[in-house]
Amino acid sequence: MCCFLTIILIVLACWFLYNKNHTETRKRTKIREKYRCQEGEFDIRGHRDDFIISKNKNIDFLVKDGMIVAGRDKRVDKNFVFYGGDKS
Repeated sequence: MCCFLTIILIVLACWFLYNKNHTETRKRTKIREKYRCQEGEFDIRGHRDDFIISKNKNIDFLVKDGMIVAGRDKRVDKNFVFYGGDKS
């Protein structure tokens, strides 16, 4: 009985460690896409939870956790302007 419980604990520990590492790897998945439409050319680059959408190579939007948090017009300034004043 003790041997059976030990095996179950080892299997659960291995599953937990695998799942934790796999989730962290999935979050850092690289993204590199291009999209053309009537409104212009869009280039998306970065990681799954943190990426930049560029429109016509002159306007950028910074996306974090699925929300646009900042924007910049490269013709005017190289720095992002964060919406709501948050720079995180």
